Amino acid sequence: MTVVALFCSAVALIVSFSPPALGPRLSECRSITDGTARLACYDRIAAARR
Repeated sequence: MTVVALFCSAVALIVSFSPPALGPRLSECRSITDGTARLACYDRIAAARR
């Protein structure tokens, strides 16, 4: 497993425990096929939770 794959897994796990309000945004991120854009999407959600 690459570092990026591990990071993505960790982010997905953290975000999966987020409040229901973030649900639509999360599925929006999952639909992004570009890895970098997807990471940026997850990062925005994580930043919004802080």
